[in-house]
Amino acid sequence: MFKVGYTYLYLRESVGDSLFEKRGVCFAIFDEEEGPTCVYFKGIDKAIADKIAVKSMVGAMTFNQQMADGESIIPLQEEQRNTFVFSFAIADEKARGGVRIGTLSFVVKREDGNALYRFAPILSEHLKRIVRDIKKYYVYRQRIPQVLMDCVDSILSIQEFERVSLPFIFKEYLIQIYLSRNTTFHRSIVEKTSSISRNEEIFGDKIDIVGRDKDQNIVWVFLSCNFSRMSNEEKKKLYVFLDKLGKNIPSLEVLFVLNELGLGRDGSFDEKMIEKITRISRTSEVERKNFDLCGMDASENIVWALLSKNFLAMEESEIDELNKKIYRLKRSNPSMEAFFILAEILRTTKLQPPKSDFEEKPIGLKKIRKTKTEYQSFKESLRER
Repeated sequence: MFKVGYTYLYLRESVGDSLFEKRGVCFAIFDEEEGPTCVYFKGIDKAIADKIAVKSMVGAMTFNQQMADGESIIPLQEEQRNTFVFSFAIADEKARGGVRIGTLSFVVKREDGNALYRFAPILSEHLKRIVRDIKKYYVYRQRIPQVLMDCVDSILSIQEFERVSLPFIFKEYLIQIYLSRNTTFHRSIVEKTSSISRNEEIFGDKIDIVGRDKDQNIVWVFLSCNFSRMSNEEKKKLYVFLDKLGKNIPSLEVLFVLNELGLGRDGSFDEKMIEKITRISRTSEVERKNFDLCGMDASENIVWALLSKNFLAMEESEIDELNKKIYRLKRSNPSMEAFFILAEILRTTKLQPPKSDFEEKPIGLKKIRKTKTEYQSFKESLRER
């Protein structure tokens, strides 16, 4: 999905094939009479499955008041387990409020708990696909069909943990987290999105990801670039392309542009830094934090950070101030290796393209130098007289 030209990073844990060796899965549903109930489980015993059903459901109903899909990581101390939980709502006329809460949990040994944070993008994407099938095939209080059992079991055999194009999924995770913001606008965008396509060509350029509604109209698009290293000409082409998208796709509601800023000496983005991530932390501007999302290593050092800021609509002075802020953050967090700035461009957003370079600039400099030389010669001639 994300930017063409990336070298795929194949990531292998030092523990090799033993990563998530003992995996389990638990699908639970909330029953008004029996409470949280484990409907299907595999790779774990029933006692653990029942406890996971209760704990995951309590977490889902506590933090998920809007009945929207969500995710969390829950430690199970007594059972020596950690679980990645994806909570969701299933439409059911017989349920209170017309929806029934369900959870799908991926269970691992406690010593593998930290790795859950690193592989959260992979787990989120895979469990989301399984949940779509649950919503399609599951019927309340009826035996789940074999096709759904096979679908749930698939989480136990995925190979992405041992070999994965992580930057691809990692950046998709960034936009997924951003779209999960609890605002009316962002919820409406998520609700309208029925399908997505990756690496699609539109107007001659490749788009990293495209979100469409049920009628296949484009609702939003996402693309990434290293804006900080682009020349003015490249920047102007980007603005022209974004303007073309907005004017020629009437169904398009929002554009997302991710600026990837590597903080190494050469300014490039080193994909290997993703290997260091053990925890992803969400923050918010309301909490007056310096960024919205950050990834940390095992020692709680910040490895990368994401800031939602519409840099494409900023004046040059504002961009300079933003760059200074990033520099200050880098100085206070020397472990930080990459910084991502996500621009959200609505149809009403007025962009600020860079000013054109003065075309006669080189000639003008030559004229100044020539005049200076002539003046020096004139002064020398006066001394000789």
